[in-house]
Amino acid sequence: MKNKIIPLALLLALASCGNREQKVPKTDTTRTTEHVNSNAPPEPGSDEDVRISTDTSSLIKEYSTKHYFSDLKEKDAFTLKLYGKDLSTSKGLLEVKNARNQLLYQYRFSTIDLLIDPESMPESEQAARINEIFKHYFDEDKFRSPAITGAQAFEEAFGNPNAADKADWEKIKANKQAIRFSHREGYEGMVGIAYSKERKKAMPVYYSD
Repeated sequence: MKNKIIPLALLLALASCGNREQKVPKTDTTRTTEHVNSNAPPEPGSDEDVRISTDTSSLIKEYSTKHYFSDLKEKDAFTLKLYGKDLSTSKGLLEVKNARNQLLYQYRFSTIDLLIDPESMPESEQAARINEIFKHYFDEDKFRSPAITGAQAFEEAFGNPNAADKADWEKIKANKQAIRFSHREGYEGMVGIAYSKERKKAMPVYYSD
């Protein structure tokens, strides 16, 4: 009788230990999952991601204006920001946003590229010329309407036109109220942009060098 009782008691004890061990991984898994989620990187493009990746301490100059562009009832915001340690080595960021703060256009560039033969200039002259360019960056003569004149042809508007852009370009041309904004590209290039209702953003409509 004793031989039967002892194995049964051992069996019950082992079963009890096994039940306790099964609960531990569940608790650890829950705690680990919470830890991973709380430290997960922000989703690309989210507000948190932008806040973490933007170093506003390097902003050295900012120019802005408001002008009719995508809407004839509400003005859009045109902003030019320069980031870096000094003006001649700074990077430029041009952005156009509508009244609802939606990004319509963005253009990044190296400030020094706006100058012809900058190596031959002292830094003071580089800074003076760059300041002069940005002082007039949003002058009224940079805006014009219609965005594309009747005499202009798509094939002549660019040095190397992309056929995929022609349909939207023609619709902008047909809109006599469309507004074009032109900005510098390099030391002698000019890019003209206009708002496309089909794309819901600005697109290049003209380039000259």
